[in-house]
Amino acid sequence: MPVFEYQATDASGMVISAEITAKDALAAADALRSRGLTVSNISQKKLASQPAAGAFFETLIKKHINSNIDEPIGRPAERSTTCGWCETTIPPPVTVTNCPNCGGNLPLPPGADRGPAPPPAPRHIPRKFEYKLKFGIMFWFGLLFLVMGLSMALFTLGFSLLFALAGGFILRSSWNTATGRIAALKFGQAGEGEITYVGYDQTTTVNGRHPFLVKYRWEVNGRYRDGQKTTWNDAAMDHFRGEPLWVVYMPDNTSQSAIWPPLA
Repeated sequence: MPVFEYQATDASGMVISAEITAKDALAAADALRSRGLTVSNISQKKLASQPAAGAFFETLIKKHINSNIDEPIGRPAERSTTCGWCETTIPPPVTVTNCPNCGGNLPLPPGADRGPAPPPAPRHIPRKFEYKLKFGIMFWFGLLFLVMGLSMALFTLGFSLLFALAGGFILRSSWNTATGRIAALKFGQAGEGEITYVGYDQTTTVNGRHPFLVKYRWEVNGRYRDGQKTTWNDAAMDHFRGEPLWVVYMPDNTSQSAIWPPLA
């Protein structure tokens, strides 16, 4: 496989110049971003036998790669901040700690600072955020299946009932997930956690695209618990593996958890 030379910056600000082997430049860039690096330059290493014309194609590849690395892991200081409650984008420089639109706590820029601990429960969360969780895309998807199945059942049985059952299952799962996350944000116990993965949710595809996936963990009574969040907002790719954060969770049901403050 080809070898690519790159220059990148890690979470501590250290500049790294090294090489990486990958099937193409896009795969190399994705691999570096998954390590928590902000890529500033990447190009295929020239071989001794490479013809001069290769420089032309290398320039084209370099331009294409740079055009696809406008959302590096680890948000630079000049990047905007996206509110995790209402998804309002706040342009730099960000000098406030609460969203001017909904009043919710803003996430800190990715880095070693976990930020202040969540306030004591019960916590106030924006009402719009509750509606967004409860009536998300999976809720309407499940409702559509349920209505289609019940409507078809008026004329025929069998396959139409499968539609209704599938819709009911999706609807219930979506609602339970939303109410569990809301409960954790309002009443959950706070714990110190960290991000374990930032990338794409390969299990879901809509219009040829995968949503973004952020996995995290925190410790409860000497054991690690895991949680995750999926989102279509590419601000999630600003964050990196190992980044410290706060997690709020229900002690009697640790499957109900959320990042505090939430990521967009």
